[in-house]
Amino acid sequence: MDPSNLTKNPSAIISTTTSGKGMNGVAAAPTQPPSTAATGSQKMSPPSIAPRLEVQPYHETLKGSLTKENWMAYTEALNKFLRGM
Repeated sequence: MDPSNLTKNPSAIISTTTSGKGMNGVAAAPTQPPSTAATGSQKMSPPSIAPRLEVQPYHETLKGSLTKENWMAYTEALNKFLRGM
């Protein structure tokens, strides 16, 4: 696949990924378009919702074990990590 095709022609992505061979050179399984993927007899169930994770006790324990200066350094480092800086 030519990387320059990714920005020029979005349909090139579809034509190259469905060309018949997977990334490892083995023939890829045929795919169906989303409109024909589910038939009338097959119904999709909604995804299950996981219970909310309570992190407040962990936050309080961590904050209580660090000094104010260390807590500020920790929060700054965590913010930079989450932002990808």
